[in-house]
Amino acid sequence: MPARYGGGSSSVLTLSTRNGHTQKHHLSTTVGLLSAKLAADGPIGSKGSSYMVAARTSYLNVFIKAVNKYSNNSLAFYDFNTRLNFRLTDKDQLALSLFHGHDGMKVEEMVDMGWDNTTAALSWLHTRNEKSHANSQLVISNYATAQGMEVFSFDVNMKGFDRQLTLRHQQTWTPVRTHTLNVGGESTLGFVQS
Repeated sequence: MPARYGGGSSSVLTLSTRNGHTQKHHLSTTVGLLSAKLAADGPIGSKGSSYMVAARTSYLNVFIKAVNKYSNNSLAFYDFNTRLNFRLTDKDQLALSLFHGHDGMKVEEMVDMGWDNTTAALSWLHTRNEKSHANSQLVISNYATAQGMEVFSFDVNMKGFDRQLTLRHQQTWTPVRTHTLNVGGESTLGFVQS
């Protein structure tokens, strides 16, 4: 599932989620100086379906709030993503993906900024044979930002969003190992406020 950062009609960064493991359940955690991560994946049933869930958050705010001089400031982020992959037949797979992330920064009474990015995708992969497959995808995304700042005693507030509904289809054919032909199309309906 691609998750778009940066807004506008062209993406600045594209992320893809991975499939969960189909044989065993896994749980992992990572704890660093400023952030922590938790991830889990594993099989759903016994026919090759799987799940994957991951979340991250920062706890820099704990240290910022502990210092009186900086207690009115804030710097934090969190994100969450999941993917459910269903093996319908030997040739068909259906996947549902979701990503949501938030970043926020506040400096005293001068600056208060926040960014949110949410993307959901439904994908269908159909494998005709070992040389040919087709992938269809419906993607809904919402990138939103809210910024406030004080400049020369004037309060300036700005809000914006980039909401998109995208339908894409791609046919892939690999006649020989060294050559692959991709043919497809994409249509996007967007609503932008900046």
